[in-house]
Amino acid sequence: MTDDKKNTELADEKPVKLKGRGGKGNWPSSRAGLIQTDDDRAMVSALIRQTNTLYKQPRVKSDEELMERFAWYFDLCENEGRIPTVEGLALCIGYSWGGMNDIEAGRSGGFSKASSIIIKNAKAFLHEFDAQLAKSGKENPITSIFRMKCYYGLREDTHHTIHIDTNQTDVNADDIAKRYGEDLVEAETASDFAKRLSGANPSDFDAEN
Repeated sequence: MTDDKKNTELADEKPVKLKGRGGKGNWPSSRAGLIQTDDDRAMVSALIRQTNTLYKQPRVKSDEELMERFAWYFDLCENEGRIPTVEGLALCIGYSWGGMNDIEAGRSGGFSKASSIIIKNAKAFLHEFDAQLAKSGKENPITSIFRMKCYYGLREDTHHTIHIDTNQTDVNADDIAKRYGEDLVEAETASDFAKRLSGANPSDFDAEN
């Protein structure tokens, strides 16, 4: 193939259109189109090699091995420039992510009561690292929020404060009757109902009636 023909074919290539809901590449079948260049394939090979290193680790059998394996994993990430993850933390000790979470939460026995604390401390290390990564601007904010919610219990709560003034003195009986309907006051007069809502005892107003 001549260089001119090769260049023409490259110029005619169209960019890969990502598929999935919203036009995103969020379906497994769309991943094949994302790996096209030698650099892409090299990245995939490197990621598989890194993951395989963790996958081949034997399952830990004591709290001592648990601490040693976590320390080994963090040293590995530092020396090789890896980004530590919760998934990697679980894989390096021979457990799935769910299995490690069960030990942390006490749903699975672990090796002793200390097992849960050891895992919590290791995840606290990751929490701090992820926070620093987000702070540095190196991590996509959406990815950061997703990980904080999934792994560290981040919640977005909306609080509403409702204030009811029980000492209101300018209650208008006619307005209350119109607002809430006559069925609410059928057993008493609108005036008595208004006085009761304002905190007063209707019998206190008998002289007025």
